[in-house]
Amino acid sequence: KQPSVAEIKAHRPDPEIVRGCTSPGSKAFNILHSWGANVARKWLRFKPSRYKNGLAEYDKNYWDAQMKKLEEYLKDAKANRLKVILTADGNVFFSDSRESGWKTPGLADHMAKFWSDVVTRLQPYRDVIYGYDLYNEPLDWSQFPQAPSQWRDVAIKTMNAIHKVDPQAWIIFEPGPGGRGYANMQLLPSPYVIYSVHYYAPQEFTHQGIKNIKNTDLKKAEESLNVKYPGIVNGALWDKERIKKHLEPLRKFQQQYHVPILVGEFSVIRWAPKQSAVRYLTDLIDVFEEYQWSWIYHGFREYQGWSVEHDENFPVNRKHIKAKEETGRAKVLKAGLKKNLTQNQQ
Repeated sequence: KQPSVAEIKAHRPDPEIVRGCTSPGSKAFNILHSWGANVARKWLRFKPSRYKNGLAEYDKNYWDAQMKKLEEYLKDAKANRLKVILTADGNVFFSDSRESGWKTPGLADHMAKFWSDVVTRLQPYRDVIYGYDLYNEPLDWSQFPQAPSQWRDVAIKTMNAIHKVDPQAWIIFEPGPGGRGYANMQLLPSPYVIYSVHYYAPQEFTHQGIKNIKNTDLKKAEESLNVKYPGIVNGALWDKERIKKHLEPLRKFQQQYHVPILVGEFSVIRWAPKQSAVRYLTDLIDVFEEYQWSWIYHGFREYQGWSVEHDENFPVNRKHIKAKEETGRAKVLKAGLKKNLTQNQQ
């Protein structure tokens, strides 16, 4: 049954607003905490033992080993006063996650069991877990730019399975690749849902020079460098007002249904023009704060291209050099994360 807005507001406490980073390893937790972060986003990058009829299977010993690692991660997070968001890519569930695999028989039951097993195992750590991000950027190229038509039903079945174990667990829902699909979307039938978006617009700016870096001609990648912000991209001026306009469907969705929003990823490649990168991150965080959205910078000590600790030089000869002085991007991120401290004092 689709709940009304009034029912959702009546039965849902507002989750804490969080600000943090994607962080694959717990060794960085003390640094993140010192910067002011109160959440880390963790990938469940399990490698299936096999795929049977397109669905992932896991040997018991491997599964137990991964769960123990995850439990240690959560313990370390708690010790550093961080909450954790858990998320998974499609290949954790099925073999062809970007094409016809969405038609795999039994996919909904399979994904529901996967998450139910995870949530059941992690019940002793439920106070550390901010939410379960069911699927990172659900995508089917044959249906792009629309979300996979099967995804909503799969997500609802998975959400219901989780709530049988933990009725008040927060579900983080991405409606489609990059968070598209809010213009005409209905609420999921639960008050415990945080709606999420990933933001990298315009990609010609945020991802400049990324393509063709691996095993190809660096000169080709360099042709796409030096895109500035604010600036003209694809014939349009991109600035703070343009970003607001671009995010308008999600903002209207939030205002219409009074639901919590999480920007699950945002970033700009480190070799974008220095001042442009600083301005872009500043504008994004300003908008997120104005709208009272939680946000996750992507990422911290993960892929060096997003690193605020590396310098702004394009990696000629594949050299990735840590910055000798704090980068402007790091200063912006730290200033944003420090808002958690102000929030806690209120």
